[in-house]
Parts: sequence; structure tokens; C-alpha cells
Amino acid sequence: MSHLTSQQRKLVYLVGIVLLLGPIITLGRLPRRSEAAISGGGQLSSMRRQYELGETSLGDVDPSSSTMNLVLLGFRGIAVNQLWLQADKHKDHKNWGSLRAVVNSIIQLQPHFIEVWEHQGWNLAYNVSAAWDNVDDRFYWVKEGTKFTDEGAERNAKIPDLRSKVGEIISHKVGRADEWRQYRDFWVEDPDVDSYNGGPDTELNPEGKDSYLVARDHHLRANDLEDETPQHIMARPLFRSLPARQLLEYAAMHHKEGRFGDDAGRAWEDAFDEWTQEYGKTPFNYGIGEVWQEADEEDFLEMARLNDTSEIVVQQAVDRLQKMTNYRYWRERARAEGEQSTVDARREIYEGKQAFREGDTELAKERIISGLKKFRLMRDKFPAMADDPRTIEDILLAFRYLKAIYVDLDGESLPDDLPMIEVWNQYQDPSTMNDIEQMFRNEARY
Repeated sequence: MSHLTSQQRKLVYLVGIVLLLGPIITLGRLPRRSEAAISGGGQLSSMRRQYELGETSLGDVDPSSSTMNLVLLGFRGIAVNQLWLQADKHKDHKNWGSLRAVVNSIIQLQPHFIEVWEHQGWNLAYNVSAAWDNVDDRFYWVKEGTKFTDEGAERNAKIPDLRSKVGEIISHKVGRADEWRQYRDFWVEDPDVDSYNGGPDTELNPEGKDSYLVARDHHLRANDLEDETPQHIMARPLFRSLPARQLLEYAAMHHKEGRFGDDAGRAWEDAFDEWTQEYGKTPFNYGIGEVWQEADEEDFLEMARLNDTSEIVVQQAVDRLQKMTNYRYWRERARAEGEQSTVDARREIYEGKQAFREGDTELAKERIISGLKKFRLMRDKFPAMADDPRTIEDILLAFRYLKAIYVDLDGESLPDDLPMIEVWNQYQDPSTMNDIEQMFRNEARY
């Protein structure tokens, strides 16, 4: 082109650019969108839809995130690092509003970086909430962490990990935190009356369901996603057990909250059925091939035939799987808790605690001792419950009430013939007793 003038060369370059833009525009033409479907577009758009490589295939898209990526171009990594440093600084200085704003900026830049959603959702629900004195404020930040993680699950709609994390936060923070009584009340009657008119936060609980049932819904959705996309949280048999575990926790909460009617019985029946028939019949590829945990003689023969091996090999594989998932314990726990003697034991101990808080120590003593006698019946009938940590904790806590009556108030010693006294004597190590003492003071307001 040395013989061309400068103006001619510019014209040639311009024509070349136009010629190159033609196929680029044709190949990259955006698809047409309608309420029914996305159609048309160039070949690149079609391939992105076919192989699910576009951002829209991952979940909900925030347009501002794409805009920020375009604006920052190659400086995105530097910007993200700076924002993470700012987030840590705001957390250290307890600038919670600024922390939330910085976190929002981070997710604009890294909407599909799963660890951002997991880490910051956990940070808001656990660390930030714990920094507040007022229980209403703590619950607000628990909700913020839950909503943040849920937003991440929507933005990354094919990732089971985040959806499961939403269920985990609801289950653990609302159902097991020190403030669980208030949190569970707030879950169905939000303290922000102006916004929710005495009902639940509709973003988290639109149907007004129990927190464990909402957590179960999220775990069920996570299991549906896990059918297509592997999760990276825990072994698959454990991951698939989480919906059924929520029903078990839901049933246990009936007794913990003093609800001993027909609903409690049905809750344990439903939990047992889901654990044994839904989860227990789920096949897992475990060592020798596909095996399931709720198995009788016919099941063992069927698994041996399917995996072309002996029945004894199948039994060994199922036994290892059951030990990993603690399957037999939860099966036995659901059966034991559904027993009338167990229901009566828990009801009487609950009534005894109520009587103690109301100052009627004689009635408290009578009801708690009667409940402990029935606990012994349950442990005799279901030996697997003898070393159950939750049952032992309940027995020790009941004895702490008796100690308050006999020792603290009456100045006597605990009688040697009290039912289950051997359990109280066995667990006198300082660590266990400190935990029981803390639970007693929180529960009895002593």
C-alpha cells in the first residue's frame, strides 16, 4: 500500500472494518425475547443457548454487574481485592451498613463466584447478627444473611450448594440459636410490624410455614438441582438426607416447645416415613454399586442380583453406608420419640419445669421424677437411645432442676433412688456440667 495516499489507506481500512463487522454482527446477533421463549439470533447466540454458556443460563442476571465488568475491564481483579479489604475493615469496625454496601459491590463484580455468597451470607447471619444486643436487630441480620444467600442461589440457579446453604441458615439460626424461642416466633410474626403487619417476612416465608418446613423446601430444591449438578458440600448420601432431617427436627421441636397433641404424633410419623421410605429407599452408588439403606432380606437379594455379587457383600456395604449417615440412629430415634411413654415422659418433665418457674417446687419435683421414670422405659425398650446425646442432655437438664429444688432450695442431697440417677452421676465432668448449667439458667431464668 506504499503507493496509496494517506487518505486512500484510511478508506481501505474503513472498508475492511465494515467487511469484518458484517459477519461479527450476523454471528453475534442477539436473540428475540418473548414471554414464551427466547428464539432467533445469530449462530453464537444459538450456541450459547444450546451449550448453556450464557450468563442467563446460570440464573437471574443483574444488568448492573455486566455494566461494571465492562467499565472496569482488566481492572476487575484489583477492584475486587480492594473491596474485600474494605469489607474486612468495616466488619472489624462494626460498620454494618457500610459492610452491606461493599458486599453488594463485590457481588456486582463476582456474581458467579460461589464463595462470595457463602462467606458473606454466613458473615451477615452469624457474625453481624451476634454483634447486636437487641434480639429484634439480631433477627434482622439473620434475615439479611438468609436473603443474601438466597439471592446468590437465584443468581446461580443450577448450583445446589447455595440453595442448600439457605436451608442450613434457616434451620440452624432460627431453630438452634440461643435465641431460638424468639426467632421461631419472629419467623411467623415478624417484629417489623409496620412492614409485615404482624405476619412473616414474605420474602423468606410467604406461606407462613414453620422454619424447619421452609428449610426442608430449600433442601428439596437443592436435591433436585443435585440430580443434574454435583454439589461440593458433603458426601452425597449425607446431602440427600437433609430434607428428611428437617422433618425430624420439626417433630422434635413440638416437644421442645411443649406441644404434645396429635400434631406432634403426626410429625414423628411423617418424619419416620420420609426417613425410611423416601430417603431410606434412595439408591446410592456405594463401593459395590447401587445400594439403599432401608433393606430387608428381599432387598439384600435384589441388590446382590443387581450388582452381581453375594448377599454378604451387599450387607457389608449397606452397613458401612448406614454408619456414615447414622441411619439406624435416626430411624430408632423417630420410632422411640413416637412411643406414648416417651411423649408422656417429655410432657411431664416439661410440666415440671413450668411448675418450677412458677414457684411450685413440690409439683415440679413430682412431675420431673415421674417423667424420668418413663424415660427409663423408653431407654430399656430402645437400647440405641441409651447413649443418645440429646436424650442424655434432656435427662441431665431435668436433674439440674431437681438439684435446684433438693440442694439449692432445701439444702438436702439428691436422693440415691431417683430414677436415672446413674446418668447424672456418670456425666459430672466440668465441660458437660458447664453446658447444662448455662442451659438451665437460660431456660429457668434462675
